[in-house]
Amino acid sequence: MKKVIKKIFTMLLIASITVSSLGIFASCTGNSTKADASVTKIALIQKGYGKAFLEALVVEYNKTATTKVEIAESTSFMDYVETTLLSGPKANDIDLYFSIQGNNGAFGYIAQGKANGYDCIFEDLSDIYNSVPTGYGEEGKPFKEMLNEYFVEASTYTNGKQYLIPWATGIEGLMYNTALFEKHNLSVPRTTDELFALCDSLLGEDGVPKYENEKGIPIYPYTFSGKVNYGMYLNTVWWAQFEGIDTFNNFLEGKDANGNLTPEIFAQEGRLSAYKKYHKLISKASGYTDVNANGNDFTTAQTSFLKEESFMIATGDWVEREMESSSSNIKTIEFMPIPVNSDIIDEGSALPDHSIKSDADLCAVIDYVNGKSETLPTGVTQADVDFVASAMSMYMTEGDGHVMFIPSYANQINGAKDFIKFVISKQGQEIMIKNGMGNRIPMDIDMTKMDAYNSLSQLQKSKMTIMDGITYVGRKYNSAITFNGGLSLWYSVDTNTCDASFSMNTSSSSYKDAETYWLRECELMRSQWDNILQNAGIR
Repeated sequence: MKKVIKKIFTMLLIASITVSSLGIFASCTGNSTKADASVTKIALIQKGYGKAFLEALVVEYNKTATTKVEIAESTSFMDYVETTLLSGPKANDIDLYFSIQGNNGAFGYIAQGKANGYDCIFEDLSDIYNSVPTGYGEEGKPFKEMLNEYFVEASTYTNGKQYLIPWATGIEGLMYNTALFEKHNLSVPRTTDELFALCDSLLGEDGVPKYENEKGIPIYPYTFSGKVNYGMYLNTVWWAQFEGIDTFNNFLEGKDANGNLTPEIFAQEGRLSAYKKYHKLISKASGYTDVNANGNDFTTAQTSFLKEESFMIATGDWVEREMESSSSNIKTIEFMPIPVNSDIIDEGSALPDHSIKSDADLCAVIDYVNGKSETLPTGVTQADVDFVASAMSMYMTEGDGHVMFIPSYANQINGAKDFIKFVISKQGQEIMIKNGMGNRIPMDIDMTKMDAYNSLSQLQKSKMTIMDGITYVGRKYNSAITFNGGLSLWYSVDTNTCDASFSMNTSSSSYKDAETYWLRECELMRSQWDNILQNAGIR
């Protein structure tokens, strides 16, 4: 499931294709002359969500389908997509991909596809977006209106056509062990100040965890992996909360709040604020994590959490399927609302009126938004309440990188489209939810009306609650500066993710504080900015 942050120097464009040739791909039409095969063939990149959901979909679909479907390939190797897709019709017989994309997304393949003689390597799926999925009754409307707006934008190319459909929601955030919280009478933190106060309360005066699990192992406030960048699930949200969603979305196009292309987007105060928060959470100086956590891979970190060796962890909604055989304690975990960045009341934030003067007032506003209080602190404006409400709704997603698409040269274009229509139908989503441990396409529907809802775990029900009114924060992948230029949300400074750098907070570390890391990142991006623009065809 982990997608390692690539160095800025890695681009999806192959050397033989120049940026100046990008304009000729606008028509995006296939020209395959291959004869139709008798079976629609599917390839799945199998990571955290597993394979069972797709197997169940195939079995049910084939009961009534004229053209049968089969899973021709299931692999964990993400390079498989690029290798086969770009090999062209003579070598590739895959009709439909359930893909997982890296940091640049799928649209970079459009330029590469020209090498195989196609204006566009993808089949246009706009007709599916305009179709009405079956089975939803009064909720039914064109798919592009049912799919969350964020994902419609993420699946739309620069010519206004849709070539991708997400097959996962990919909610990411802060999970906690509800049984441990109840046992020790702990409250879910509303802000980052409350988060750190909670972590402090779980340590004794000597800095050692107060509590142990049944095996006598200390229970740390938080755990993580220094080998993967799951910290971005919190970093990104805390940054977007500080700057506001519009400024965050401008970043994805390489633009500042005024719409100017500039590397100074990396110098936003919100990024520094987010780095400081995460640095405090995992640095050795804080003592909130096991000193050995830096050496953990993500499986070890998640296993530690499920063994009640920590109260909290940042991970994604796939963890239940990924770790189903590891521990019975998986039944007592769920997402908590991501604590709101306490710095959003500071003068440098995008808070409109700055009428919230303290963290206590910020907590009171959060309670008001949640319906737990009917009054606001004196002087707090509605504009500031709305800003806080938006911040509270933000969660990061990997769903924009989990996409279905059809090669424009596929044998069974119609068969592949028909299967996609089955997947997005109510029947198809019931099957996905039941067999994928809650995984589903991010459509704005009433989950309580789905038959599979009652079978969901505590974790997955908490995810469904989050999805009601969510503001998705992610890479989006639909701008040339991203899919061709290589612009990403976070970069590994001197080969280290912030998870690794911040946790190696020793005398030998180059990054003893978050600001040093942030300044180095800003310096790095200023030096690489012209390359990003050139590769994007902007300069």
